[in-house]
Amino acid sequence: MVQLLCNVYIWLGSLAFCLYALFYRCKGNKSWSFPFKVFGMNALASYAMSGLVIRTLQLIKIGDATLPAAFYSKVLSPLAGPYFGSFLFALLFCSTIWLFAYVLYTKKIFIKA
Repeated sequence: MVQLLCNVYIWLGSLAFCLYALFYRCKGNKSWSFPFKVFGMNALASYAMSGLVIRTLQLIKIGDATLPAAFYSKVLSPLAGPYFGSFLFALLFCSTIWLFAYVLYTKKIFIKA
């Protein structure tokens, strides 16, 4: 068991170091980091809005299911399967929250704690 844990720590440490080296190397190129910059400038607003949006959408009922559950089961799951459909739902939700953060970013509204 100890041998397995040591191997996991070595692999994760190596992966973290490689990712750090990659990000450090790409530090001068700002185009790939723009979505992260938008999220980072309004992280608190994005977090609060994500909770507010999903709770509001869960109040809307379609038949026996909530709106997010119905959208997943009627649209995404038949279209892309259960696993990739779940991934698409998360990607669409994150994109929606990113658009909200982008609007705040373009209007230079930054919410700080």
